Amino acid sequence: MKEQPIVLVEHPARPAWGRCLVSAERDGKVFLLCEDGEERAIALSHRGNLTTLTVADADARAHVVTLQEKRARALGKRIPRGKPRKVAPRAPRATFEEQLVRFTTSFPGGFAGEAFLAAERGSADVAGSREAAIARAKTLLTSASLEGGAGFERAMTLLGEVKLIHPMEGALSLRTMAEENRAGFSAALRDLLHGTGDYATRFDALVAATKLAKPDGELKRPSWPFVTLFAGLSAPTQHAFVKPKLLLEQAAVLGVQVDYDPLPSGKVYEQLLALLKDIESRLRAAGQAPRDLIDVGAFVLSTLAPVKAAETAN
Repeated sequence: MKEQPIVLVEHPARPAWGRCLVSAERDGKVFLLCEDGEERAIALSHRGNLTTLTVADADARAHVVTLQEKRARALGKRIPRGKPRKVAPRAPRATFEEQLVRFTTSFPGGFAGEAFLAAERGSADVAGSREAAIARAKTLLTSASLEGGAGFERAMTLLGEVKLIHPMEGALSLRTMAEENRAGFSAALRDLLHGTGDYATRFDALVAATKLAKPDGELKRPSWPFVTLFAGLSAPTQHAFVKPKLLLEQAAVLGVQVDYDPLPSGKVYEQLLALLKDIESRLRAAGQAPRDLIDVGAFVLSTLAPVKAAETAN
């Protein structure tokens, strides 16, 4: 299905709103994120009062990021942004061919071999088996189960059961979200996983709705692993759970440019997803059979993680 473009609108009778992003249409309402920093909902019957703007795709995506920042400032808070970097911070330590050699040496049977499956079962990152984690995500995050603002509690449950990210980055961080922001987070999570239209726009809407707090009350940006965990587990053949550090080095290995920013965005996610799918294609061409993008991420981790001293000595 072809994804719909980002939709930016203006309300001629409300010029103070500025340009607004149509973030969702549901429950008989149109939801807007506006240039004055406010989030609004108008009746779907009044959709004709909005003027749709013609904006180049690159400019529209940049404007979405601006709207997120304006919303944060309107709340009297700030989402910190790092300086975007185009490639990995260091030169790669291996070629892709060397990665393949390291992988096949460590895991002779590939992704289906006992060595790989044993390492997967013994991982301290996951509570229970990989299949159980995926199954749990699919059960908790169905469209029906996320109706009525249940997304916050469902996300808390998943983060508590599947130990893919540290609690300070996951469940404990999500718990800092103010009560009044949880319904918006729930709606954005449901739209991301089960909505229609441009995925990058829905991704950006989830980032904007993930209002996590520091101890001093300032807004804390959500991490890449946090915002990508839900889709990465519930649809692992189509979406990716992103841990960016080694993935950026993998981009350098393959000579792929990534416009990385510590603040997650749909534009960069699409670049990282394309990178992982490219790696998946290369692995299949080399005779490997990753089950999904989780396996592809495991390949990156197992072949680019620093070699332990004991391993070097052998």
